[in-house]
Amino acid sequence: MTTSYPRILCPLALRDDSERHVLRCALELAAVLSTSVQAVHVYSRGPEPDSPSELAHDVARPARERFAEYLEGTTGGDAALTVLEGKTAERILDEAGRLDVDFLVMGTHGRSALGRLLLGSVAARVLRASTVPTIAVPYTKAEPSSPSSILVAHDLVSLASSRALELARRLQLAFGDPPVTLVHALSPRAGDVEQRRWDVTRQLERDVERAFGSTWRDSLAIRVVDPGKSDMDRVLSVGLEVGADLMIVGTSTKTGVGRLGSTATGLLGRSRVPVLVVPSILKEP
Repeated sequence: MTTSYPRILCPLALRDDSERHVLRCALELAAVLSTSVQAVHVYSRGPEPDSPSELAHDVARPARERFAEYLEGTTGGDAALTVLEGKTAERILDEAGRLDVDFLVMGTHGRSALGRLLLGSVAARVLRASTVPTIAVPYTKAEPSSPSSILVAHDLVSLASSRALELARRLQLAFGDPPVTLVHALSPRAGDVEQRRWDVTRQLERDVERAFGSTWRDSLAIRVVDPGKSDMDRVLSVGLEVGADLMIVGTSTKTGVGRLGSTATGLLGRSRVPVLVVPSILKEP
């Protein structure tokens, strides 16, 4: 995926150091894909009487200074910053379309008064509308690194889950073949659980072979977990068990508007590792 223009878009609020990890995750991805990062900062004019040129200058200078601080000591792909005015989610999506990017990488988490992770409103709007895979990165002080274990949540029915599996294979190859675990949580409906487990496993094996090839057992494990608590809790539990440091989940589309399912929403709000959200329809690489 070598390109002459940015293929990874990384929106940044640039308020403090909490997003430094987000940019570094984007640079890590850019390095393995032999591409670059286009960072974007969006500001709103508000009620200030400043002229457009004065306001743009006042906003751009501290934003670029903060961005330069983020880049200090980083390795990986190149990165540049664009400063835009407007509604944040809309401008991010417009810029992703204008640059024809392959990935969005953005921070998604704030914290409630009780310390729980929360999905920000801008991130939620972008994730619902994005037509490219979006990596949602929780704010952390840890140094980013290549994934050592990848978890893929599969619901058996949506096109997005199949797309997620295909993208998992591409990333596995790019990151040096870390192990991949494919997980499906059985629904709590009536019926023989063991028979359902067998049927689901056979279906998943067929899907995996299409995406990974006939030797998939060398690099992927399938986990079908019993009915129980929420799908999100069961997926997170398997993720912790296998030490996943990247989770991949699909989203569906309905009448042209993206819809985050309960599992995706739960993972985005609870996961302490990056979550790659894959829409049903992907643009051609």
